[in-house]
Amino acid sequence: MPADAAFPQDPQAEDLFAQGLIKQVLAGGKVRITAEMRHGAERLRPAIRASLRRFLRRDSLEGERDLSEFDYNEQLEQLVRLDPEQRMAELAAGAPGEASGLLVIAGRALQYLKGIVPAKARATLLGPESVPPSDFQRYKFRRAYSVIADPMDVFRDMNEGNLSRDQVRTIKVIYPSLYDEAEKMLFMELAELKAVDPGVKLTRDKARQVENLWLTRAWTPELGRAMQAAFNQKPPEEQKPAPLGNHNDDASMTPFQRAEAR
Repeated sequence: MPADAAFPQDPQAEDLFAQGLIKQVLAGGKVRITAEMRHGAERLRPAIRASLRRFLRRDSLEGERDLSEFDYNEQLEQLVRLDPEQRMAELAAGAPGEASGLLVIAGRALQYLKGIVPAKARATLLGPESVPPSDFQRYKFRRAYSVIADPMDVFRDMNEGNLSRDQVRTIKVIYPSLYDEAEKMLFMELAELKAVDPGVKLTRDKARQVENLWLTRAWTPELGRAMQAAFNQKPPEEQKPAPLGNHNDDASMTPFQRAEAR
């Protein structure tokens, strides 16, 4: 489902909320919108396009960066004890000019984070039994929180070859217009790259990252045309099905695997 069919879009509010506002929402107290945050909001989308251009035009993926410190228990406690109505009122008082859009995104972010909080107990015949979160659950929560706090993390990880599909789901839900624009930027950068070097091919690692970014996008005529322009391939609806039983043919490959095989 297209992002704009599921979630209201407010690009200005999304770009401002993306400046780490979730940290203030969870921490409590008065929410402050600084001049630095507004400046960061103005630079966000150009920075995303520059990151996508760098991803496509570099010969290899970037080296992995060190992860910043993250206190899982502290963030979880803040989320659990939060009074959503109170925080919404404080947010509105702190930024009256952008209140409506920020309120929508803040509510969406809180609901999303609460939805992925690991269960603290499980039912047994003897009653509830405490269950500590697994490393996977902790890491999944961290990735979601990091994307909400700074959606540029999606594109940094993409440049390192570490973009995960749950990160893409997070940015699509919380920042729908940002996600849609990032897709269009990638289309344009792919087309420009192909125009400069018609024989260019994405490496398998890069192709997987692009496919992860496009995981929620159904095939449409627009996407088919973009793929055709980028890789000189026919849109999927025009490709002939291959004989049954042949699992190494063109029909069994992803669009980018087909492009790479040429």
